[in-house]
Amino acid sequence: MTGGAGFISAGAAGRLLAQSTRPLLMGHVEIDGDALGSAVALLHAFRARGAAPRLVLHEPAPRIFDFLLEAGDASVVDTGADATAAMDERDLVIVLDNNSWARLGLMAPLLKATSLPVLCIDHHPCSTPFSAWHCLDTGAAATGVLVQEILEALDWPVDESAGDALYTAIVNDTGWFRWSNTDRRALEAAARLVSVGARPARVAAFVMLRESLAAKKLLARFLDTVTLTEDGRIATGFVTREMFASTGALREDSEDLVNHLRALEGVAIAVFLREDADGVKLSFRTRAPFSARALALQFSGGGHEQAAGGRHDGSLATALEEAQGFAKQSLSHAAVRG
Repeated sequence: MTGGAGFISAGAAGRLLAQSTRPLLMGHVEIDGDALGSAVALLHAFRARGAAPRLVLHEPAPRIFDFLLEAGDASVVDTGADATAAMDERDLVIVLDNNSWARLGLMAPLLKATSLPVLCIDHHPCSTPFSAWHCLDTGAAATGVLVQEILEALDWPVDESAGDALYTAIVNDTGWFRWSNTDRRALEAAARLVSVGARPARVAAFVMLRESLAAKKLLARFLDTVTLTEDGRIATGFVTREMFASTGALREDSEDLVNHLRALEGVAIAVFLREDADGVKLSFRTRAPFSARALALQFSGGGHEQAAGGRHDGSLATALEEAQGFAKQSLSHAAVRG
């Protein structure tokens, strides 16, 4: 656990949760399974105590994760009025799996100005507290692991729905227990969830076995863009707005494409770019000792050492050229150090 002004322990975070009866829960823009799963688990945990939590999303939940939500569980903040209404009659704001103001969408200016206590529960590296109360544990493979441990310490029961949500959070950020952050803590957390009713087969069926034909067509178009450089150690690939339009794929259908690059034998640095209307999203995946986070920081982003992302305000071509340049520099610096 990181110390310093603003950083608090999991125990202190638990005490804040225990004092709240009307919390506001949220994750980050382009929400993933970890952020959504952690938020949904807390939603159920608060309701089980007779509290009145509110969960807001910055956009509709990705289709592969929408099974975690029932009607009325969450509302989407589309306008400033929505954001203002979300804050009404709340006594605590809980931000999950996010330490970046830029990833809070329309909620950011309100949270900066609010007099309400704001608690961040996260596992991404962060040197400066995101909020007055920032519970950070970079040793947790997923924010869901940390949330689960806080709930267990409070002795708040985890039902089937909360168990499925936290299990989704863990498998999302460990790549179904394939990635290097998969450790004993994460595996034991998943095992405890199964013991209280989490359903791995159900989660897998919704998350892994519901791809659309449009998503497969997007994958085919994406693979045609893949390039290997530096003797196969750097892999790059991209999708354009035209590809989305012509295939009918959704933006969320591109979220896992970077892992196709990382899976290529011999690749040390994988760079994926997605062209948006307002710029380019970049995703980086690396193998140690190369740092995806260091690459993402070049694009006003962040994340983990082997998985991170950022944004570029210019064209796809410019973003690709710059990303390839930084990736080559990373290889060169490693060679010098070696």
